[in-house]
Amino acid sequence: MINNFPRAIKRVLIRFGLGEIKRKIEEVREEYGIEVVYVNPAYSSQACSNCGYVDKGNRKARSEFECKLCNRKLHADVNASRNLLSRAKWSLHLRRMEQALIKQVEEFMARLFDERFKCLWSKALGLIERNPYFQSVPKPEVWINIHKRDICPC
Repeated sequence: MINNFPRAIKRVLIRFGLGEIKRKIEEVREEYGIEVVYVNPAYSSQACSNCGYVDKGNRKARSEFECKLCNRKLHADVNASRNLLSRAKWSLHLRRMEQALIKQVEEFMARLFDERFKCLWSKALGLIERNPYFQSVPKPEVWINIHKRDICPC
């Protein structure tokens, strides 16, 4: 129904709805003393909650998520909610989409060299070279040469 309205009207309706939701959450927070953390949801549906790889192609359909790097399959909403929980733990209140993407890429790069992802290093190189989200990251040769001797033979 909301799709039939002009863009400006949709924006007002959506903002009004979010305002009401935030107001209700604040009431519950005050009444029960729970902590509320707001995080930027940008790219949370494109990032893998297992390895952290971010790619538009990770979303197969509206409800399906399959990571191009580690092949993890999850319901897309479950995956996104895990990413939002991680962002809440980072305690960063990211206001801009670019900040969320930069932080997600940084987390992926830091996590990539965990021992549990050792067999994915060479696959990650190929994906990262073609992924526009990683253009600001140093060229893969620079950071992979350090670990070349440790790459999994499989």
